[in-house]
Amino acid sequence: MLKHLRSIVAVVARRFRSRAVVELENLALRHQLHVLRRQRPGRLRLFTIDRLLWVWLYRLWPRCLDTMVLVKPATVVQWHRQGFRLFWRWRSRTGRPVVTAPRSPWQNAYVERVIGSIRRECLDHIVIFNERQLRRVMSSYLDYYHRTRTHLSLDKDCPDSRPIMPRRIGRVVAIPQVNGRHHRYERLAA
Repeated sequence: MLKHLRSIVAVVARRFRSRAVVELENLALRHQLHVLRRQRPGRLRLFTIDRLLWVWLYRLWPRCLDTMVLVKPATVVQWHRQGFRLFWRWRSRTGRPVVTAPRSPWQNAYVERVIGSIRRECLDHIVIFNERQLRRVMSSYLDYYHRTRTHLSLDKDCPDSRPIMPRRIGRVVAIPQVNGRHHRYERLAA
């Protein structure tokens, strides 16, 4: 009975899928068949055009990962990230023009530092798909940067200062790490 119910639900669900989704799924499956037909015995060999097509499909229709049989879905996501990195490396090959005020070259170092922080702490960890998402992520990061991130110039405090824990809560103890040069500090309960 359960099998019949599942098959009925599958048929109904197939009827309501959009034609574009069916066409994209068909394209993904046909391309995988084409790759299998052109193979000789041995290891599966993919060309750059195959990778580009699957990355393009993933960008257009992220659920294409469900139809991937020849490669792991994580591999397609990795190719997407590599392509994203290559694109931005190509875009910034001439260097970034940092526009500073006339007769104020000292500003350049601060601008470079902020842009480096944004890249290292925020943009290197996520994949951005469009400008709206980038603006939303940057807004969230700027809020974090100006309110809760610690700054060396503020003696490792954040701009919205937090209260210091009173001594009665615990004491700070240094515990050496494996290499012996760095110490880790922990607050132990009294």
